Amino acid sequence: PNVFGDSDVQTLQLMAGLIGAAIGHQNDYETNRRLLFEREEAIENLKQEMAQRSRMQQDIRASELRTRTIIESSHDAFISMDAQGIILDWNQQAETIFGWTRQEALEESLANLIMPERFRQAHTEGMKRFITTGTRQVLDKRIELTGLHKNGKEFPVELTIRALSSGGSYEFCAFLRDITERKLAEERLL
Repeated sequence: PNVFGDSDVQTLQLMAGLIGAAIGHQNDYETNRRLLFEREEAIENLKQEMAQRSRMQQDIRASELRTRTIIESSHDAFISMDAQGIILDWNQQAETIFGWTRQEALEESLANLIMPERFRQAHTEGMKRFITTGTRQVLDKRIELTGLHKNGKEFPVELTIRALSSGGSYEFCAFLRDITERKLAEERLL
């Protein structure tokens, strides 16, 4: 027990302190190195995510452009409206068939713009019934109705409507076709 003298104990204590400090520095170095590596890895992952997000955004823009091109080049009128019956989209063929420009039609009531007055109440009630109960009387079916041109002239249209649910609300998309010539041909055949 008395092998070490006071100076030996002081030297051993000093050496123990130095060794402890060295071990602590080594642990700090390894911790800092690990944290730096993890940070670099996180930055690389973030760069990859950002690149992937950018590619996805480009894909979405390209898809939207394709869809817009298809809708605009369609021989059918394309009209979309929200759950309140307000027009959200109106293609070139809708302008041709109904006489209203896109700028005139957007944010207007579909029923007031292209439906004869005698059908407006039934349209409003049908939309309300679908929204509250899900009852589909005309959705996803090809039906014939009477359309109203800007000049007040009524004409037969063929219509297909689809409801899209998004965020707890509905949007309705419709393709319409003026079938005046077909109806005249049917009358001639009869």
